[in-house]
Amino acid sequence: MRCGCVRLTFAAIHVVEFSAEVVDRATEWRVRHGLKTPDALQAASALSLPRAALFVTGDAGFERVSSLAVRLIRPMAA
Repeated sequence: MRCGCVRLTFAAIHVVEFSAEVVDRATEWRVRHGLKTPDALQAASALSLPRAALFVTGDAGFERVSSLAVRLIRPMAA
């Protein structure tokens, strides 16, 4: 069986440390886009990277953040 899933390698994963800038941006996105705090922190972290990042998630709520490049993954049909 073949899967059209996005393949990730550890080299493509970035760990972003919380900073005042990330927290401030998360607060803004939480209010502006109605995101929950953990979701807003993830979006703000991705947007703080020096170059555009693809944000892979199963949560369609992230599509509300227009400046975030989101790849929505869906469960495979049984």
